[in-house]
Amino acid sequence: MKIGLFLEDVGHHNFITSLIRKVASQIVPGEVIDFDTRNATGGKPSMEESFRRYISDSLKSGYGVCDMVIAAQDTDCRGVPETKSALLRNAQDYLGPLVIAAPNPCIEAWYLADQEAIRNVAQANTTPPIPAGCDCASLKTQLRRLFQEGGVDSLLNGAEYADDIVGTMDLARARQNVASLDIFFDDLRTVLVTEFDSMRYNYSSDETF
Repeated sequence: MKIGLFLEDVGHHNFITSLIRKVASQIVPGEVIDFDTRNATGGKPSMEESFRRYISDSLKSGYGVCDMVIAAQDTDCRGVPETKSALLRNAQDYLGPLVIAAPNPCIEAWYLADQEAIRNVAQANTTPPIPAGCDCASLKTQLRRLFQEGGVDSLLNGAEYADDIVGTMDLARARQNVASLDIFFDDLRTVLVTEFDSMRYNYSSDETF
């Protein structure tokens, strides 16, 4: 499966790709995901422009080059529904599988969603609080301090350890702690199940003939 990604930065990219692999492996063990990263730098403006261009090109040609598209944008305290709606307005006529990730208030909340996972990866002694409120600067500081406390080098606020964080993350606990992650997980899993079922059906049909 080829998944197109439209993301703000490396923090989004590393966490979301790790999460997709983890969820996909639970549905179809051994399934290989091919990521087509269309944007993962430049923040919101670059992500939005790249996303609009892809949707426009797909509508003009009548098809998208990716089996599935994921667009991610921090809510920055706007809330998940408003953030998702704003992005979906750019894709009103797009019929392909599309999932919107809206970390609330920012992706750092997702890195901190499972306190045990992030503490263990950072090798810290302090258990961070469950992410709450709309202070992204505070969440970034919490991440930075955890890695400093554990003596683990991190130049990207933990993004370089996303595979380890997500890999050891208890998704049930993380989803309970952070509602925006729960919403994305449900949306992602629903679309992946549908797409994997469709791929299996098409493979069976081809074999029949």
